Amino acid sequence: MLDAMHQYLSRDFDLTRHNTFGLNARSAYALTVRDEAELPSLFTIAERAGLSVRLLGGGSNVILSENYAGITAMMATRGLAQSEDDTGATLIEGTPVKAGTVWSPIR
Repeated sequence: MLDAMHQYLSRDFDLTRHNTFGLNARSAYALTVRDEAELPSLFTIAERAGLSVRLLGGGSNVILSENYAGITAMMATRGLAQSEDDTGATLIEGTPVKAGTVWSPIR
């Protein structure tokens, strides 16, 4: 059943660079998700293949186990609405912040 996503899945994927602590970790499969509309298909295919799915944002403040037997979906979705108030403080608007958004550049 993984054949439907085979061209997008990486096997035996090294997650060491995908967690802040640089822990040695691998996932049986990994997939970069650029649009949340891809998730329903991913979960359907994973369920049919008997695999679990783990969502991973930027990897900040995450402790990963050494080996994960399922699919790690690396969320590359980006987006938030921000503005400044009269004092120059940054305001995060009411839209949801997406899972792959990098926070460090926001002041």
